[in-house]
Amino acid sequence: MRTNHLIGIAIIALLFSSCKDKKEDETQTESFATLLIRTEADLIAPALSDFESAAAQFADAAAIFDVSTTAQNLTQVQEAFIDAYVAWQKVSQFRYGPATEFDILGKMNTFPTDYIQIENAIQSGLTSGLPNATKGLPAIDYLLFHQPNDEILAQLFDQSRKNYLLARITEVSTLATQYKTAWANGYKSTFVNADGPSVTGGLSLLANGLIEDYEQLKREKVALPLGLLTLGIELPEKVEGYYSQQSMTLILAQLDGVQNLFNNGDSYGLDDLLDARDAWHSPSNMLLSERINQQLDEARVALAFIISPLSEAIGTDPEIVENAYNELQQVVVLLKTDMISALGVSVTSTDNDGD
Repeated sequence: MRTNHLIGIAIIALLFSSCKDKKEDETQTESFATLLIRTEADLIAPALSDFESAAAQFADAAAIFDVSTTAQNLTQVQEAFIDAYVAWQKVSQFRYGPATEFDILGKMNTFPTDYIQIENAIQSGLTSGLPNATKGLPAIDYLLFHQPNDEILAQLFDQSRKNYLLARITEVSTLATQYKTAWANGYKSTFVNADGPSVTGGLSLLANGLIEDYEQLKREKVALPLGLLTLGIELPEKVEGYYSQQSMTLILAQLDGVQNLFNNGDSYGLDDLLDARDAWHSPSNMLLSERINQQLDEARVALAFIISPLSEAIGTDPEIVENAYNELQQVVVLLKTDMISALGVSVTSTDNDGD
């Protein structure tokens, strides 16, 4: 009788364990699905629409400038350019699907731009079939800001130069629409249904896209021009937005984009998924989500001490810039080790300047 009783208890325990595991699996799947659906609807789709709108307004300002090439209209084009470049920083985290299919990142923001090839193309009357380093937002940054405005305006009375500028602006607007349309009309469904932690799952794409974007900010926008990747040789001309001197505006906008993606505002984000898994950061005795947000905020404060433009601050206040880099660097371990481990996905990105 005792043997039968023990067998019965064992069977009940196995059934309970099986039900518990099944319930946990269902809860995990539901969390994945909620994260992907809410992030797509509440953050990705609106950000892509905002970028498309900013790019369209930029193209409209350029069309007016084409008809009436005045100093006032040039200023309008320059301001619309900055708005579009800032809007781009809020979508560069979505590095999969249409972004890969159409090489959006390469075509939109390969910097530093190759001004020598740009000038050669203008002299030859070429506007198409050109490499990424001669187009996109960095090329426009050069064309609109590499000289004082009176000289830029005089240069743009040259029809070949104006044609090149207009072709680059049209391309940016077309890519923005292509990006949003391809996402909304096909990839959205693929993304929200690709739940699970595999490397092709939505959770992995979301987390790794965030990490890759953040590492670009830290490495290419700060570490490289500061000389941390070149044995101390400073390369201020390699900052993003070099000619418009908007580097800090763009860096802070991208940092906002990363943090927005992590939290998804007041909606369900990666932070909520980490909390649902009781992800804890033992060294600080904090929830991991809180520690990540805390460090992102500390990095933002450190960046705010840099007196713009960044290209000049690298030479005049390198210690302040390096301190900001160090604060940015602390986020990397939190994302690539702690967050990735808690989410149960693998890191697919690499970072050449260390963790």
